[in-house]
Amino acid sequence: MTKTILTRWVPVGAWMALIFVVSSQPELPGPPNPLLSTFGHFFEYGVLALLLLRAVYQSGRVDVGSAVLWAIAIVALYAASDELHQAFVPGRTADIGDIAWDLSGAGVAILAWIWLSRLR
Repeated sequence: MTKTILTRWVPVGAWMALIFVVSSQPELPGPPNPLLSTFGHFFEYGVLALLLLRAVYQSGRVDVGSAVLWAIAIVALYAASDELHQAFVPGRTADIGDIAWDLSGAGVAILAWIWLSRLR
């Protein structure tokens, strides 16, 4: 395994593992404001989208547009699998609204990356 593969894909796997571990907790202390929970989904999947975009794009096999589509598709699948997983965790529930926030965070993060890239 080359160093470049490790530097691209290990952060993706580590972030996905962190999301899985947090989702496996039966009862997380809830934030005092429900908007903070929503922001959590928005942030964690925004980071995942950027990590995926970087890993896919730097593979050198796809253009930016394809890398964006791949990143969004993987985020969508992972978000759906995370909600399904939570349906089986005591004290947790699956919520399709969470998937919408996950995808919103991913979309905003990728749009911000595109905008910042064009400024350079």
